[in-house]
Amino acid sequence: MKVIDNFLEQDTFINFKNIITSEFFPWYFNKEKVLSNSNHLDNFQFVNTFKDGNTANHLLDIFADKLKVTQFIRAKLNLTTRTSKIFKFQYHNDLNVDCNTAIFYINTNNGYTQFKNRRKIKSVENRLLIFDNKLQHHGTTSTDTKTRIVLNLCYEKN
Repeated sequence: MKVIDNFLEQDTFINFKNIITSEFFPWYFNKEKVLSNSNHLDNFQFVNTFKDGNTANHLLDIFADKLKVTQFIRAKLNLTTRTSKIFKFQYHNDLNVDCNTAIFYINTNNGYTQFKNRRKIKSVENRLLIFDNKLQHHGTTSTDTKTRIVLNLCYEKN
């Protein structure tokens, strides 16, 4: 597990953040953040999945370069809205394949990523967390900002 603060140069980060938080950036409703049998009212999110034809695919170039990624298996922006108390989603693995996972935190808030070993990584703007996809983890909502936004990257191991 590796945490890298100030992953992107400040101007690159500001540009990236401004694009994905603009009123013109498309977000799509997902009725569950993590597939579960939970009907909890806070178990939802908005996403933008980078697939063929997504006009935002170019935003991944800087991550591919800096992480030396040859291929993303999945790349997805996740946005959860503020809740009155922190809601913890279920422990999970992002995919059922052997790969690396990286979480890039877009905004600072009191949400976090937690692993089964109890290690917590706080949501700090421009922070990158890299870990083996085999490590189960969960995310949370936040209570101190309108949104919690992360970029979730699953990519082949180098």
